[in-house]
Amino acid sequence: KCFDKDSLVNVFIATLSQAAGGLSTNSITCIRDTFSGLDLTTLEDLATGTFDASTSDAMGVGIGMLLCLTDEEASHITAGDFFGDIGGLSTISLKDVRCVFQNVDLNQMMGLFQGLASATATPDLTQLAGLTDAMTKCGIDITQLMNNMGDSSSDGNVTGDTSTSDSTGF
Repeated sequence: KCFDKDSLVNVFIATLSQAAGGLSTNSITCIRDTFSGLDLTTLEDLATGTFDASTSDAMGVGIGMLLCLTDEEASHITAGDFFGDIGGLSTISLKDVRCVFQNVDLNQMMGLFQGLASATATPDLTQLAGLTDAMTKCGIDITQLMNNMGDSSSDGNVTGDTSTSDSTGF
């Protein structure tokens, strides 16, 4: 345990700030508040990428961060900054991800993600229809994204957002 909670939160904020080209004071305060309820172990799991993305804590932090960022800040950070350049994620901005979350039933998506992450549960794949509808509504080209899923070297633009972002290697 090399870091205390405040240090880990500062690392998250600095990384987001670098990716966004700076964060507003309001965004920084909001992000701090979003992380305040998490214990040190969960923060360490988030920092090292070993967290379970299907848990409510992880989803809560992710959604909280999305809501904390301004549209401008969110448009400069990509999903690929968090998950790596996997199948076109490097071209989907957090602004696009926020749009998707605003257009789906979050309880259903939590159920879908938990089902996909579980070795024993069977995910309700009918919930994918709502997700794909939301992606289309938000200007994400689902066909291009699906074509890129196995090709991490793809540079195909899968979103209508024309902003660019350099990967920060979260």
